Amino acid sequence: MKPESQKCLMDMFPCLFRRGPCFSAEHDFFQFEIGEGWFNLIWELSIKLHPYFEEHEELEIHQIKSKFGGLRFYTGGLPKDIACTLAGFIQAAEHESVTICEVCGEEADPERTQYVTLCPLHHVLRSQGIRT
Repeated sequence: MKPESQKCLMDMFPCLFRRGPCFSAEHDFFQFEIGEGWFNLIWELSIKLHPYFEEHEELEIHQIKSKFGGLRFYTGGLPKDIACTLAGFIQAAEHESVTICEVCGEEADPERTQYVTLCPLHHVLRSQGIRT
């Protein structure tokens, strides 16, 4: 994800992205291991998670990454009374991620590879060895 997109998320949702093991206070940096195309997906998920993270300081995001072509969003410190609610939000985003190109955010090619989710254009470019 582009640095300006990361900063936007960190500034809008500091209780999500300015604490936990993926945040470096020294560098004011949160490690997003995903493509720019999933920015809107993370934004929408952040809107849903934000009120819970504001209320519960023990909640942390441990990692956000792409694995086997899908979003993986790992958290910690979930109180039992809200764990199912938050897990539902996260699972819905993870499920939706396989329909969204990781590069541009357009609809993904249903013939996606095992390791990355791409739209038809980025699928062709990647197959020709062109990285965007």
